[in-house]
Amino acid sequence: MNEERQSRGASRLLGGYLLALFLYQVGIYLWPGGPPFILDPRAGLPVLLNNRFSLPNQLIYPLEWVSAAWLGLLAGMILRRGKLVRLYLVSECVLAAPTAYYIGTLIVQRGGHFAPAIKDVVLTFLLFLFFSILPMGLALQALGEIGKRE
Repeated sequence: MNEERQSRGASRLLGGYLLALFLYQVGIYLWPGGPPFILDPRAGLPVLLNNRFSLPNQLIYPLEWVSAAWLGLLAGMILRRGKLVRLYLVSECVLAAPTAYYIGTLIVQRGGHFAPAIKDVVLTFLLFLFFSILPMGLALQALGEIGKRE
């Protein structure tokens, strides 16, 4: 019984953390005058879709909202039921890939024509750490505890 409670505790911690990230993401997207790009946790998504696939912003903004809604849905399900942790882990890998690509491009090509300041690269990496790496670690921990329970 105590192990089951700990296992659910890890899933609930992950769900609560994801809910906080969802609220941050919604707050950024509702920012007056448009989202500040440097504070966008999914900054790689518009960069990849615009620069590599030439999609217009009219298509990119709804996709950013879809990513936020997806995060909110998963946060609620994980927080409430402790389910869908594996699905979250897979989807986070997919959603984090454009930002990882963007960070790699900034580092390797020194920003190219964009050439951001080093503080911008550090801030982007910190957002990536808090929005992708840390919650994926929590998800792996929750999965490990779920596996012990089964």
